[in-house]
Amino acid sequence: MKPLRRTVLVLFSLLVVAGVIAYLGLDRILKTTVEKQSSASLKLSTTLNSARLSLFGGKLNLNRLHIASPQGFSAPHMLELGDTDLAVSYGQLRKDPIHVQSLTLNQPRLVIEQSNGALNFKKAMDRMPASDKSAEKPIKLVIDELKMQDALVVIHPGLPACGRRSPCRFRRSR
Repeated sequence: MKPLRRTVLVLFSLLVVAGVIAYLGLDRILKTTVEKQSSASLKLSTTLNSARLSLFGGKLNLNRLHIASPQGFSAPHMLELGDTDLAVSYGQLRKDPIHVQSLTLNQPRLVIEQSNGALNFKKAMDRMPASDKSAEKPIKLVIDELKMQDALVVIHPGLPACGRRSPCRFRRSR
C-alpha cells in the first residue's frame, strides 16, 4: 500500500506544481497570443505591454496595446490604447449573443492619416484577409456598459509640409 500512496502523492504534487506554473505563466501566454493573433488577422504589427486575467473574477486587462500604421504612413502607430478592461461572466462566453458586463477603454488614441490619396485605416482594411461569409457565423455581442476615457483622435490630412522655408500656398479655384 505504501508504494501506491507514494505514487499518488508524487502525482498530486506534480499536478499542483504544474498548475502553479501554468497559472503564473498564463498572463505571458495571453500577451503572446493577443500579439500573434492580432498581428496575423490585421496584417499589422501589434504589441502589448502586459495582460492580466483574473480567472475567478471574469476580468481581463490589456495594458498599452499598439497597432502599427500600414507601410507608407508616417505615424508609427495607427491605434494606441492605454488600459483596456473587460468584465464578463464566463458562462456568457458560449451564449449567442455574447453578453459583456463592461468594457473600458482608457486613453485610446486613433491616428487618421492620409498619404498619397489613401487613408491609413482604409489601407489597413484592404490588407485584411477576406472572410468566407458562408462558413462563418457573425459574432453577436452585447455590452452593458462601455466607457471611453481621455480619447484622442489625431488627423494628418496629408498636406504638403509647411514651414518657414516652404510656406503653404493654396490656390483658389474659380
